[in-house]
Amino acid sequence: MHTHYDNLKVSRDAPFEVIRAAYKSLSQKYHPDRHADGEESNRIMRLINAAYEVLSDPVRRDEHDRWIVVQERLEASQRGRRPAAATAPRPGAGVPPRPTAGAARARPQAEAQPQTARQERARKAEAEKADKARKEREQAQAREQARARERQREQESREQEAKREADARRRRAERAEQDQRERQRAERDSKESDQRRGPQAGGRTMREDGFQPARLSGRSWSMLVYALAATAIVVLLSDWVPGASLDTPTANAATDTPSTPAAAPAATAPSPTAIAASIISTREETRYLRPALTPKGEPWPERSGYVPGYPVLNTDGLSMVTIDNTRSKFDVFLKLVSTDSTRPLPVRTSYVRSGTSFTMENIAPGSYDVRYRSLDTGEIFRSERFELKEIQEATGTSFAKNILSLYSVEGKARNVSIPEREFP
Repeated sequence: MHTHYDNLKVSRDAPFEVIRAAYKSLSQKYHPDRHADGEESNRIMRLINAAYEVLSDPVRRDEHDRWIVVQERLEASQRGRRPAAATAPRPGAGVPPRPTAGAARARPQAEAQPQTARQERARKAEAEKADKARKEREQAQAREQARARERQREQESREQEAKREADARRRRAERAEQDQRERQRAERDSKESDQRRGPQAGGRTMREDGFQPARLSGRSWSMLVYALAATAIVVLLSDWVPGASLDTPTANAATDTPSTPAAAPAATAPSPTAIAASIISTREETRYLRPALTPKGEPWPERSGYVPGYPVLNTDGLSMVTIDNTRSKFDVFLKLVSTDSTRPLPVRTSYVRSGTSFTMENIAPGSYDVRYRSLDTGEIFRSERFELKEIQEATGTSFAKNILSLYSVEGKARNVSIPEREFP
């Protein structure tokens, strides 16, 4: 008996993967293009195609397996029958004795028992093979379904990951666009503020945010007093004549020139006391007063943090800058300034109380410095320029964490005093 399994040279319990591999191998081996005798190769290819068509279909394969079982049973029953020549008496042999009725009935039963046992064993073996093949096919189908579900899950996971990446890119683009708009608005407001500035309060420029212009510190006032005092001494010495008293005018002028009419009395030079009083009065007029409100007209925050009304820019980063004001006894109005462009741009504006600290987070990479005003003295300072960098590594992204400490005593921190026009 020749079956489709024999045509593909596979076992009856072979899974679908083995059958497909055998079909591909035989198709390549017996393809008509590789053989000169095209008729024979065509015949073999027809048998291979017919066998694969049946065995690749689970329903038709079951029918073919049942057909094989039936054919094997028929062959087994034919092998169990003895040929007539084997039971015929040999020539010249004596006539066997005539069997009795009981022996005649027992002989067919004895012959039928071995044949029935063999058939039963064959049926059991065939049933076991068919059941084993069915289980293998079911297992193969289950594995194929599991692989299909796994591929589906992988596809869904890739789609979700792509969606998350697209959403992240969209959010980054929106933040960058918002930062750009805020930056442009801040630059426009700064230009408009510069244009609106004009001479006020006795010729001094008054800022729109309410702060007075830069004023001289105590040391500068001392130097000014010394300079004015020296000027007063020089003026007094220039009017003094040797031999004359400081309390009386020069008496020798009338004796030497009697015919000359008396000259008009010289203008009295201001005394050092009047000069000092004028300086003190001027200083008191320009004395700094701590502002009760922010430049935007809002009350100062109760704790350290961002000042309301100012934009928060350059937020697409991971770096942090901490302002440590624990060693200072003055509250500060502070701005983190980006120096990447030609015009300094404040990107964060904060208020840090004395004895506290404040951390500005999510700052984009770039070049920055910190400029702050002491709200108690009015002095303005600028820190050194520093760089915030982000480096992509195998385990993640490393970023900068800068700490700027402020001190009440000048000279402890590497900060420089700046004029009002450099405090944007």
